Amino acid sequence: MQFLYNTRIQGLFLFALAFLLYANTLGHDFVLDDRMVVTENKWVQQGLGGIPRILTTESFSGYLAEKNAENTLPGGRFRPLSLVFFALLFQLFGNNSTVFHLFSVLLFAANGLLLYLFFLKALKPAPEAHGRMFAVWAASLLFVVHPVHTEVVANVKGCDEQLALLAGIGTLYALLRAFDGRNLKWAVAAALLFLAACLSKENAVPLLLVAPLVLWFFRDVSPGKSIATVWPMALAFVAYTLLRGVALDWHFSGQTVNDPLNDPFLKAMNGVWAPFSLEEKAATIFYTLFEYLRLLVWPWPLTHDYFPFTIEPQSFARPVVIAGIIVHLLMLGFAVAGLRRQNTASFGMLFYVLTLGIVANIIAPVGVFMAERFLFMPSVGFCLSIGAGLAGLAGRFGQKFAQASILVALAALVPAATTFNRNKAWANEERLYKTDIDVSANSAKLRNGLGTVLLVKALATSDNAARQTLLEEAEAHLRKAIELHPTYFDALLAHGACVFYLQKFDQSVASYRGAVRLNPTDAKAKLGLAYALRYGGDYYAANNRDPEKALSYLSEAWQINPDTAIATHIAGQYYALGEMRESAVWLEQALNLAPGDPRLTVILGKVRALATEKEK
Repeated sequence: MQFLYNTRIQGLFLFALAFLLYANTLGHDFVLDDRMVVTENKWVQQGLGGIPRILTTESFSGYLAEKNAENTLPGGRFRPLSLVFFALLFQLFGNNSTVFHLFSVLLFAANGLLLYLFFLKALKPAPEAHGRMFAVWAASLLFVVHPVHTEVVANVKGCDEQLALLAGIGTLYALLRAFDGRNLKWAVAAALLFLAACLSKENAVPLLLVAPLVLWFFRDVSPGKSIATVWPMALAFVAYTLLRGVALDWHFSGQTVNDPLNDPFLKAMNGVWAPFSLEEKAATIFYTLFEYLRLLVWPWPLTHDYFPFTIEPQSFARPVVIAGIIVHLLMLGFAVAGLRRQNTASFGMLFYVLTLGIVANIIAPVGVFMAERFLFMPSVGFCLSIGAGLAGLAGRFGQKFAQASILVALAALVPAATTFNRNKAWANEERLYKTDIDVSANSAKLRNGLGTVLLVKALATSDNAARQTLLEEAEAHLRKAIELHPTYFDALLAHGACVFYLQKFDQSVASYRGAVRLNPTDAKAKLGLAYALRYGGDYYAANNRDPEKALSYLSEAWQINPDTAIATHIAGQYYALGEMRESAVWLEQALNLAPGDPRLTVILGKVRALATEKEK
């Protein structure tokens, strides 16, 4: 039992364990949304000079080209704290992915240590209170080794989740210090830390409801006094609301784009995206709530992608939905029953429910069915409930906490090994996509991501055989993405490019036409269509394959992108058909765009002579 009460050794052990578990991510690349918050965020890429804009604008404004970035997602996003740290790291080290991953790993180690200190402060285990000390140890260890945290730690973008939890748990710790010592300095610290937590990510806001419960459960304070004691956090929340309002121009509602990748509760009906019925939406939410609990209890398989159409519309006739309802009703019943007894496991359940509720599409839409990163803060409550439950179980077997500690440590080897192994999938985007495609096979976003990565890889290789293989593999994934999501603009663009390089010009034209229909003003889509039509025209012109289709394609390409090359190609096609006068007309068009071109001038002269001779 001496190990359980040596808090310094335990704290160092948890910090070191957390670091070592994720040390294999230090050589990883930037992946997924890292480009949004680091490599392609213009404010972050300005280093110290970009911090004023980070603190006063929507968090995606440095990445999105649109001026009204605050309206691109429901409610907008204001998470400046992680971006400020990223700007500082860029100023010192540039886009060195190892440094950014080191920052993420250190944050996680700090979270593991601070969580342990908070549990100690909250439960205040006395020398003879072996059960409480064991609960603190088991809960902290489970949090550190749990595989569901890999997305947050291995993905640099997850630093916003980490900072929110670090500052949030720091807030609760400071609040207890302020209450125990009647210390105003700690009250001020609680206010500043909660402000920092909210500025890291919005999901820290429910801690304002968790804080009174901390005092009620662990300091036996009346409900009224518990609420009154959290005034520092209330002031911080007001300050956060004002800062957020100014940064977003008070556009708190935002806009929901009518697309499954922004609003997952949509389904295809008669060629259009229609919203889920109320029953389907409610049933799907209960399904995801059950999946969240399953991932915490049995974290396998893991995936970074729960976008449509990985999860289908659910109904209340499905057993898993009914199970989700029953489990959560039982859990809430146990938590409420434990309010009077001030049961530690009950507090953990309430912590879990309150912090998960804000990201479960119940209060507001979050743009995706679910995500493993959303479990980072709620898992604190889950781990505490499990720790308290194990302590109660060990107590029933004759207070054998020393043996139970050894068993917990041995059991932790399995999730620890799973975590270490899962980290390898995050090495780069191609590996992550290929690892998760089996789990999220019906994700249009993942299919498009993998197809696009393979396309870029194919264009970078000089080996023709390897290039062909990569292009064909990319095409299959991009085609599947479009089958799943027929109005997926990015997938249509990528597929148009992929089949263009495979010289399947009809398919390229079809995909680019679909992209242009979706966004008629997009320059990439229009230019891609022009190239597909031009080279498709050349293909059908060669060896007289289909002269009429060749002219049709080339003429349409001219309407989109009138340039010298297209005009010359049309002239050549008319020449091949013996239409010398038409050929001359198009050569004149080409010369209008390239006046004085000696080669075109000579050719035009010859074609005019042939036209005159033919007429004679």
